[in-house]
Amino acid sequence: MKRRATVVLIIATALFTVLAAPASAKGPAGGTAKVKLETRKTPAVVQGGQAWVALNWRGSGADASDFRVTATTKAAGVEISYPETMGGAYSSLMDDNVLSADDIDFTALHLSVPYGTKKFTMAVTASWNDGHRIVKKNFKVQVPTFAYSGDDVALVTDDATTNSKTLQDGSSQIWVDVAWSGLAPSLGDVRMTVNSPDGIEIGYPDPNGNGQAWSGLARDDRLVQGETDVARFRLDPATMDPGVYEIAVLLSYTRDGSTRTTPGTITVSVGK
Repeated sequence: MKRRATVVLIIATALFTVLAAPASAKGPAGGTAKVKLETRKTPAVVQGGQAWVALNWRGSGADASDFRVTATTKAAGVEISYPETMGGAYSSLMDDNVLSADDIDFTALHLSVPYGTKKFTMAVTASWNDGHRIVKKNFKVQVPTFAYSGDDVALVTDDATTNSKTLQDGSSQIWVDVAWSGLAPSLGDVRMTVNSPDGIEIGYPDPNGNGQAWSGLARDDRLVQGETDVARFRLDPATMDPGVYEIAVLLSYTRDGSTRTTPGTITVSVGK
């Protein structure tokens, strides 16, 4: 009985030792983690726009832990940033920070590309623990670009939404919201003006009391592709008869360093 008890104790001790042993980056045979970059060229990015691009990585030999990727470029004005999940200092993998042996995962990079930028190269640095030490390896990735062609912006509003406001002196104002949607990659210094019908008083938001003669957008002065924002103007109902009015609006902005305009027409209904 004593011998049997001793054997059971040895097996239990060995099993505890295996279960309690810390995890290692080495493979089953004590191999070394190796990493291969599968992406040598990203999809094309529109000039003047922003995009997330994915770099695919393949692991072999053993698990590569604490996997990190950074990137730089010499292309003028191009900005590279990383997901906020890692504090914005680097990019890691989609699932976690371990690239398993014989597995494929990707890291994401955010690119902001100025207008006129031709294809460029990113210098990509990957680092990982190969099971023995921290390894760093450099790669080159090509980023093609293309020029945008098409309309800059679209007038979303047809029949305008109005909001009436009564002032302390008993007079009233009608505020009209006009929505615009960005089609070009990015537009700056966006402003809207209104061609006032004869005899109708037009005004604009004037937060600083400077007699502002235009309306900016609600969020900021930029409009990017796929974004919709609103500009506002004011009507004085005392200068208007009840009815339906067609009012011409004009959006001005900069694109690729040049000033452009897009006209439009909205319908505004004024009641009694």
